[in-house]
Amino acid sequence: RNQMLLKKGPLLLLLHLSHVNTSAFVPFVDLPAKILRIRHSSRQHKATTTMSDESQQAKVVICGGGIIGCSVAYHLAREHAVKSIIVERTKPACAASGKAGGFLAKHWNDHSPVGPLARVSYALHAQLAKQLKEEERADVMYRQVHTIGVMASDTDSGRNTGTRGTGGGGQLPEWLDKNVWANGKLGDESTTAQVHPRLLTEALLAGATRRGAQLRIGRVEAIEMADDRSVTGVKVDGTVIPCEKVVIAMGPWTKEAAKWLALPQIGGQRYHSITMRPKAAISNHCLFIQYHNRNRMGGWRGSEDPEIYPRPDNEVYMCGFPDMVPVPDDPGAVVPEEEKGQRLKQMADTMSGALQGTSVEGVSCCFLPLSPDNTPLIGEVPGCNGVYVATGHSCWGILNAPATGKGLAELIATGESSCVDLRPFAPNRFGARTLTKA
Repeated sequence: RNQMLLKKGPLLLLLHLSHVNTSAFVPFVDLPAKILRIRHSSRQHKATTTMSDESQQAKVVICGGGIIGCSVAYHLAREHAVKSIIVERTKPACAASGKAGGFLAKHWNDHSPVGPLARVSYALHAQLAKQLKEEERADVMYRQVHTIGVMASDTDSGRNTGTRGTGGGGQLPEWLDKNVWANGKLGDESTTAQVHPRLLTEALLAGATRRGAQLRIGRVEAIEMADDRSVTGVKVDGTVIPCEKVVIAMGPWTKEAAKWLALPQIGGQRYHSITMRPKAAISNHCLFIQYHNRNRMGGWRGSEDPEIYPRPDNEVYMCGFPDMVPVPDDPGAVVPEEEKGQRLKQMADTMSGALQGTSVEGVSCCFLPLSPDNTPLIGEVPGCNGVYVATGHSCWGILNAPATGKGLAELIATGESSCVDLRPFAPNRFGARTLTKA
């Protein structure tokens, strides 16, 4: 986002500096000798636990039931008639796919390797919203939005010097009526949009399962390999699910797969969020805010960078406070800090009378997966046949899920991706590693 904002001036660039925490970019380190868990087996190897005939028909196992994994499963099933088994440790969309804001931008990544992927995916979101509504009767709350950057403060003076109005451009919406003292246009309905991440994930999963995919709840423990390093199955809770291909789409929990595969360390940046539901109608204006705090002497003591995304059902999503803390081993153990939710609500109250009069419906947090070079990993994992990965999308995971899923499905089913060039995201860009049998 920062490269796009640089053109808008240093003020708006500062608004986003907290979104890129360089301490999150873990260097790619040499993996231990047992980098790849290879079981001495053949293609005819049978799992010790008997699987159903339906399970044995699935050629692909997808590890991860978030929006990336469900997008892969959906496109495999709908466009290639390939059945898959989605393995999720707790429940679908239990992490960032169910707790993120769902903001979409067409061109904010144009000056990075992600640019072409983002543009394809942005267009796919509109197509998917219509497609899922017609075929799955699912409303994913997709809509186009106005996007503005604002500066605000915690001084309860009622001061508001931004340009007012209900239209587009950089005008402030009527509901943003207090302590906002600058604003600028970041996007309009032709370049920015939003979607509800959880609803989209669930709709993609429904479309996949209706076409033969299956959902399994369990923990992935290992990937079974033949002597030629071809996939034979995935071990889940002690049971091997036979398959020919595997997709690792586990977000920041891809760190578990890095114990078995030639993958870099994937980190996680945590964000907190709250949801509110005001009585007054809230317009389709997404806000990127630089929020200044005053000290007791009247000077500035720092700033924070929250974001506000009103949704079509009048729910208002607000997020902020990016930080780096260890990613729990269990996604179900991700618990928000209540005081950060309270602080988000305090900031909302000082900027909007409409939000001040409402209560917080929920407080949550999630981890955004970060690769060492802040560019996604999408493609076949080096050193083995039939293992693919899709992770490391950072704050753009929801935006890039459709094109990632479609492109990877094409690569798995046909051997190449035609909708988008996946070469910039190849996992082997981090260098070759010597693979050793366990």
